Amino acid sequence: MKKLIGLFLAVLVLVFGTFSVSAAQIVARGEGVKVSDAEVNALRQHLGKAVLKPSRKALIDLAVQTELFAKEAIRNKLNCPRSAEVKGLSRTVLLAKCYLDDRLEHLGLIPGAVESYYLAKWADFKDKKSGKLPELDGERRQWIKKRILASKKKKLAKEEFTLLCKKYNVIFTDGGLR
Repeated sequence: MKKLIGLFLAVLVLVFGTFSVSAAQIVARGEGVKVSDAEVNALRQHLGKAVLKPSRKALIDLAVQTELFAKEAIRNKLNCPRSAEVKGLSRTVLLAKCYLDDRLEHLGLIPGAVESYYLAKWADFKDKKSGKLPELDGERRQWIKKRILASKKKKLAKEEFTLLCKKYNVIFTDGGLR
């Protein structure tokens, strides 16, 4: 009987030990989404030697965000030709970028935003020699539009990330957004 109890306890230790190891490897999960510690580490390496090293929480958030954005890019069948050329994490990162760029493009600008920016920053546009303000042509309009959208990118990414975490019922098991 003692041997049977000992064997039972040994099996329990092995089973619970296995679960705790696999649970520690998953940093976030949701409906159709699972991000592991290995993916967080791969993202850390993908970022390379940044000037500022992101915290673990920031890396987990970025890994989950990248996964969610890539998932949405695939779901929405976005045209992202560069992602077809690569595999693995590089593909996921490119798909995530395509998704965010698509969301920014659809966000658009309110009427008059480009003109308002141009008039507010007129000193940046005036001709250095003549001091005259050049015409607001198509090329300049595109540059200003890109500039405005780039300034909105970080806020939009954060909002989209929060919405997608709710949509996919993401639960963080190790740091990250809570």
